[in-house]
Amino acid sequence: MIGLDRFVSVVFLMVLCSMIHLPCTEANVFSLGGSIGGDIQPLGTKQMQYAHLDLFGAAGIKVYGQGWVSWNTIEPTPPFEGIHNYNWSTLDKDIQEIEAVGGRLQPNLMADAPWAIETTQAWSSPPKDDIICAQDNPNMGMSCWEAWRDFVSAVVERYDNDGFNDMDGLQRAHLYWQIGSEYENVGQWNTADGNQRAEKYVELLKVAYEAAEQANLDAKIISFSFNFGDVFDDNPSVEEFNELNQLPITAKRDFAVQVWEQAKDYFDMVGANVNYHYNGIPARVRWIRSYVDKPIWFHHVATAHLLDRRFVQPPLYDEFFYPYRTETEIGEILVSRDHSEHVTIKRWWEKEKAEYAIKKAIITASQGVTGAGFLAMFDTMGSDDFWGTIAEMALDIGAGILEGGFDVEPSGTPKPVYYTIKLFNQKVGNASSVADLSPLPEGADPSYWTWKIKFTKDDQETLVLWSERQERTVDLSSHFSTPNVKVTHIVSELDENNQPIYPDDEIVSANSVPIDETPIFVDEFPSVPSEHVFGCELVPDATTVSRGENTGIWIGVTNNTDEVQAFGFATYVTEPNGERYPPSGYLIGPIRVSLNPYESKSAHRLFPIPGNTPLGTYTYHGVVGTPGAGFYHEYQFDFVVEP
Repeated sequence: MIGLDRFVSVVFLMVLCSMIHLPCTEANVFSLGGSIGGDIQPLGTKQMQYAHLDLFGAAGIKVYGQGWVSWNTIEPTPPFEGIHNYNWSTLDKDIQEIEAVGGRLQPNLMADAPWAIETTQAWSSPPKDDIICAQDNPNMGMSCWEAWRDFVSAVVERYDNDGFNDMDGLQRAHLYWQIGSEYENVGQWNTADGNQRAEKYVELLKVAYEAAEQANLDAKIISFSFNFGDVFDDNPSVEEFNELNQLPITAKRDFAVQVWEQAKDYFDMVGANVNYHYNGIPARVRWIRSYVDKPIWFHHVATAHLLDRRFVQPPLYDEFFYPYRTETEIGEILVSRDHSEHVTIKRWWEKEKAEYAIKKAIITASQGVTGAGFLAMFDTMGSDDFWGTIAEMALDIGAGILEGGFDVEPSGTPKPVYYTIKLFNQKVGNASSVADLSPLPEGADPSYWTWKIKFTKDDQETLVLWSERQERTVDLSSHFSTPNVKVTHIVSELDENNQPIYPDDEIVSANSVPIDETPIFVDEFPSVPSEHVFGCELVPDATTVSRGENTGIWIGVTNNTDEVQAFGFATYVTEPNGERYPPSGYLIGPIRVSLNPYESKSAHRLFPIPGNTPLGTYTYHGVVGTPGAGFYHEYQFDFVVEP
């Protein structure tokens, strides 16, 4: 099971505030978050993740799902005569560190206290029945089911920030709690005799829901996240999937449906693990919604293809993407850094991963899913001791957004997918709406589909496009009011110093935008006012930047006459205190520019925001004029420097 809850993921939190009552100040449907490992973590990955919270925050990650919050860690011994002895130290520390970077926690509660549950032969199990519980724990003063109820109520109450029984120093409410993961599998959820698994999970959910509601009416319960592998990847209809008669899928499907139907009043959101291809996302969502009319939360959305782990579909890379190597061979090369092809295939793999991850995020948003959790934060595995086969383990070598110290790069080095996630946040994070402009029909072949998704943010529209396995041009003139558009590319490789290589943005005609299998962001590019002889336009990458970051500006100049013109161009900044910077001269220029009649030229410039830059609102000025005669046309925009 690659999608283990004790492994971590980068969570994409697409928040539908009005649907799930998330306390927030604006009605965003899409924002980017992240997830951190839980109480039980192999190879010290949880500690590695917390050590790099600053990097995650710099990428725009604000929401952190806790992969495993163990009942046994918090309450390792049974209550005595009705009195609980909770140990909050681990979870308190986690929340304090996440709040220190402005984050919010979304934990997964596991019913795993050995003194309370029916069996320890699975990750989680129902509380013991009253008779057995009393025999095993004669001094508890309550039943094991009541102990589970009290635990859920206490954990919700401690972190809800309502001023009653809160953790000391709590800064914000943490109100979203998942109950288990992949409980359709007997290894993750089982009873003492293996019977009534679904019925007893329904009871576990019911008790947790009522306990959470008693602690705080705004608390939200997420049902277990199911994992059906790759059965949705060829985009089956709901009827085709329901008619599938293949173990273990049929048993998994029946468990999930029984839980949803019997526990419909005891959870607020549906959980699902999505380890496999983005092609299967629309079909997966359709199937869930054929049973449940609730917000959906995706967990374990792998940033990389699961090599050699197909259940129903054929291997992905054998035929199309890397025909000279099988998936097993790719996995072996990825984990063998001395292999002659390791560098070449890893470079290809990291590009694939950046594209794969952003496609999953974009499609997930387009289907109206509330949240998606990407796997994983770190590449950590250096041997096959944990997973058992080198191909399985290759996922964990290759799926992290940060380097885990296995390869030559230092531990914590951001990978191309990290910078693509950051770009995702900058371009469409906190969008107010999202629409699928090219919905994949039920049963259609997704292998050659052209995806076109529209995000609206700050009253501006951004389209994200790509075309599977083909190059083509598309006409977007009906979506934009300007004749030209700006194309922004994702980061797919690092330089020799492990720094991101940002492809240059492009200005292209709106009626002929070239696309291929790599997603692009497309924005309107404003035209220069025609009343000026010379035009100047500044289009910032972002209007809010942080100290220590790089930001960029598109600079455009135009000759609005029917004669060749030569003129000067320069920029400067007004600081928050009203002073000009630099005090004399310019940031850029003056640059002498010569343009043919009606010709335009543009360029993208990156500049750093030093770590000691004063905080506040700045104004960036661009000026154009005739050399020797002064500048007489100006364009400006404001930007804010944050910590």
